[in-house]
Amino acid sequence: MDRSAALDVILLLCLLAAVLSAATPVPQRIGYLLATGTYAVVLAISFVRGRLAVRFDRVVLVPVVALWAVFLVEYWLHPDGTTLRTGTYIVFSALNLFVVPATFPREAFIDALAVVSAVVAGIALPLVWFDVMYNGGLLGVWHSSKYLDSVLTNPNKLSALSAFGFVAMFGVARSRRRKWVAVVGGGCCLVGLAVSQGRAAALGVVGAVVLLGVYRLFGTRAVVGVTVIGIAGAAVLFRLALGPIGGIEATRSVGEAFNTRGGLWSAAIRAILDRPALGYGLVDDGPILAAHGGPTPAGNVYSVHNSYLRMFLMTGVIGGVLYLLVCLAALVRSLEAMARSTALDTAHVFLPLLGVVLVIELFGNSPIFGLSFVSVYGALVFGYSQQGKRLPLRAERVTTWISERTRDEETG
Repeated sequence: MDRSAALDVILLLCLLAAVLSAATPVPQRIGYLLATGTYAVVLAISFVRGRLAVRFDRVVLVPVVALWAVFLVEYWLHPDGTTLRTGTYIVFSALNLFVVPATFPREAFIDALAVVSAVVAGIALPLVWFDVMYNGGLLGVWHSSKYLDSVLTNPNKLSALSAFGFVAMFGVARSRRRKWVAVVGGGCCLVGLAVSQGRAAALGVVGAVVLLGVYRLFGTRAVVGVTVIGIAGAAVLFRLALGPIGGIEATRSVGEAFNTRGGLWSAAIRAILDRPALGYGLVDDGPILAAHGGPTPAGNVYSVHNSYLRMFLMTGVIGGVLYLLVCLAALVRSLEAMARSTALDTAHVFLPLLGVVLVIELFGNSPIFGLSFVSVYGALVFGYSQQGKRLPLRAERVTTWISERTRDEETG
C-alpha cells in the first residue's frame, strides 16, 4: 500500500470512528459535533490533496433529490423542532451518497470499515474469554442481561457494526497476504455478533454469506434469483409479524417471535392510513404510534423499529415510495458491479453489504438519512454502489474559476 492509499484509509478511519462515537458513552450531542467537525476536516484535506470529487448515478440521484424536496415540504408543513433534522438529512446524505464515495476508493472504505468493526468488536473478546461481566456502564451489559455491548451503548449497535465488519472482511481478503488479517478480523466480528445476540444483524450476515457463496459457485445470474427470493421472504416475514395468516396456527408462532414489532408495525400502518400523502413530518414517531394503539409496556413509548415504515410515517406514501426506489436502484447497481467484479477488487462485496443494511433497516430505525453510525455506514454502502462518472473538484479549478470571474468583473 502506497502513502496515498494509506492516507485514504486513515482519513476514512477517522471519519467512521468519529461517527461511531455518538453510539458510545460519549454524550450524543458531543459525538455528533465531533462527527461534523471530522467531516469538515477530512473533506478539506481531500480538497487540498486534489482528491475531492462527486459521483452520482441518475437512478439514485433522481429519487434522492425528490426526497430532499419532500423533506423541505415537510419542514414547511411541520416546522416545529425539525430544522436541524431536516438540514442533517439533506447535507449528510449528499456527502455520504455522492461525495465521500467519489473521493475515496472502494478498497479504502472496505479496509477502514473492517478495521473499525474488528477493533470495537474485539474489545469484547477478553470479556468473553475471562467470563467478565459488569453491571452496566463501559464494557458492560445491557439492562442487566448477558448481552455485551463493548464500548457501545446498546448490543444492537454492536451487532450491526460486527455484521458490517464481518462482510467487509471478504473484501479485505483480496490478496493472499491479507487473508490472515481477514481471518483474524472476521473472528473478532463473529465474537461481537455472538455476544450481542442481534438477530437482525445475524440474519443479514447469513444472507450476505449466501449471496457470496452463490456468486462464487454459480455466478451473478444465480445471485439475481437469490436476491429476488430474499426480497419475497422479507415481505412474507413482514406480513407474519402483523399477525397470523388465515388463522393458521403455525403462522402465529412465527409472528410472536418478533416480540412487540408486530404491534408497532400495525400501529404504524394505521397512522400512515390516517395521513397517507405526506405523513407527519421529520419528528419522533413514538408518540404517533402510541396514539394509534402501539404497545406501551410499563408506560414506555417505542419507535417503529422499521426504517421503511418510518420513512412512510415521516414523509407519507410519496416519500416512502421514493425511498424504496432508492433501495431498488442501489440493489440493481450493486448487482451490475458484482457482475463486473474480479478476485482482485472489492466490488463483489457491496451487494452482500447492501443486503446487511437492508435487513437491519427492516428491524431498526436507521434509514440512510441522519448521523447515527448505522445510517451513515448504510448511506456510504449505497453511495459506493453507484456507477456514475467521477467529477473531480480540484483546488486549481476553483481558483481558476474565481480568477476568471474577477477578471470579467474588472474588464466589465
